[in-house]
Amino acid sequence: MRKALRRSRRHKSNIRSLSRDNARLRKAVRKALKREASLETELTEVRASRAVLSRRMYGRRSEQQDKPRSKRRRGQQPGAPGHGRTPRPALEERIETREPPEEARACSGCGTAYVANGERCTMIVEIDVKAHTRRIVRRRWRRRCDCADVPMEVVAPAPDRLFPKTPYGTTVWSRVLFERYVCHRPLNGVADWLARQGLALSAGTLGNRVKDFVPLFEPLAEAILEHQHAAPVRHGDETGWRIQELRESGRSGRAWLWVSVTVDAVYFHIDPSRSAAAALLVFGDAEAGQVLVVDRYSVYKKLARVLDGRVTLAWCWSHQRRDFIDCAAGQPKLSRWCRDWLGRIAAIYRLNKRRLSHCRAHTGERDQGFADVRRELESQLQALFATAEGELEGLDEAARQAAPLRSLLNHREGLNVFLENPL
Repeated sequence: MRKALRRSRRHKSNIRSLSRDNARLRKAVRKALKREASLETELTEVRASRAVLSRRMYGRRSEQQDKPRSKRRRGQQPGAPGHGRTPRPALEERIETREPPEEARACSGCGTAYVANGERCTMIVEIDVKAHTRRIVRRRWRRRCDCADVPMEVVAPAPDRLFPKTPYGTTVWSRVLFERYVCHRPLNGVADWLARQGLALSAGTLGNRVKDFVPLFEPLAEAILEHQHAAPVRHGDETGWRIQELRESGRSGRAWLWVSVTVDAVYFHIDPSRSAAAALLVFGDAEAGQVLVVDRYSVYKKLARVLDGRVTLAWCWSHQRRDFIDCAAGQPKLSRWCRDWLGRIAAIYRLNKRRLSHCRAHTGERDQGFADVRRELESQLQALFATAEGELEGLDEAARQAAPLRSLLNHREGLNVFLENPL
């Protein structure tokens, strides 16, 4: 009986221990299932964010959707005539004359010499780039008379230099500018390239001359800006820009690159400020009636007030479109809503493209189809804003979708400017 009792007690102790382990494991399983559900939700949000943000970052430049792809294969089409070799009449032509070897110009049998019989021409395009030194000999002339009111000696004037007290001519500095700012080579790369052409120049020498170019280009920059002030349509934007020189002077290295774009010119201005004062430096002298296409940054709104209606602000539809993409980022339930709105905006883009196909950009002439498409475009825009008003009325004040819809309606006037200014 004692042995059976001890065995029973051991079994009971094991059962209690196993029960505790079972309870602990069940709790761990419930915690793991809860964690798994949380991770699944997070993964769904991340996938939704990736889908909408990828559409924003890598979408078509035209901000359109579902653009039909052409069935035409890339490249030369079978049966199509070729364009032939590209003519280059502006290239300098250097003529080289070559004769067959002297022994080949006589009959190998009897030794009778051949006679000339026309010629054949072979064209080869070459580039000859080589640094050289211009030795300019300036003759001196001394007077032979006794007149005291004339110079004793005259000499040819010294050649012009871009920078005084340097031995390098204008062609060297123009090549440096081309390699640095057109080909986007670093200064060390430009110095290596020049060395391979026979001209050894250190990167430090090139870097020290950068500031000297600024006064040379300032008149050109002022002329570009003056030309843009008279343009009927102008695009403006600003973006962050890092400048090491500002940091070295004890200030923040952050500045702003302001850009003004017209159909035939681009103007850049770097300013430490993103304020209305900086915007006035670029856009402040615009002529009355100019349309300025910008995003909805508050500085542009202040600019329009300061200029007292001289410019008309046309809000950028691409920025408005991105509001809907950002709103749906990480929100799987809003993906369908976002796609619907992107489809409505894409329809506006397509209609406007059709409208512009009936208008000549240079002359502004419009055919009958222009007015027909314009009416359709105006109707589509009214329907879009009416949909936004209807959706906004049924939403909570704090609803996520309310912000892009409210912005769309608040900027309605500026978003409609392109109707009257298609170019």
